[in-house]
Amino acid sequence: MSDIAAQNKEQGGGDKGHNVKSLKDLVHDIGKWREKQEKDINFIIVGVSSALPEGKRTQPLVEMIKDSVLSVAIQRGGKAYLLSECDLGLLVKLNETSMTEVVRDLKVEMLRTFESHFPGIFGTIDQSRLVVSYELKSNYKSAADRVRSYIQLYRST
Repeated sequence: MSDIAAQNKEQGGGDKGHNVKSLKDLVHDIGKWREKQEKDINFIIVGVSSALPEGKRTQPLVEMIKDSVLSVAIQRGGKAYLLSECDLGLLVKLNETSMTEVVRDLKVEMLRTFESHFPGIFGTIDQSRLVVSYELKSNYKSAADRVRSYIQLYRST
């Protein structure tokens, strides 16, 4: 069992005790990973701010997205993090095939959610920026740079 899955189990397993964690929690958890680098740990970002204009990022939409990302985190033994007002991250242990499936499933879920709130918007969304993934062992620097950009955004607000 990965450290991430074990930490979630300690928090109560199942849905009990699970919630979307903070950016500070993500920095802590990635720091712990850095001390004891484990293979197949992925950082996945759901970048709503990159995909939707600010005027369309409603609170009910963001709440649905949080629920979707948290659900994936729970199902896969990972953790969900709020990176900004509307962007979320997921830290989870997945092999390459599973990671590809999760990224695909998250994209489909996000697109369905957007379409349910704003019919006809599907064609205007930049899907390449909607869900981005980093396998930490091979892409730590890129993932850390991305987290750093969220920290700077947080400090400027």
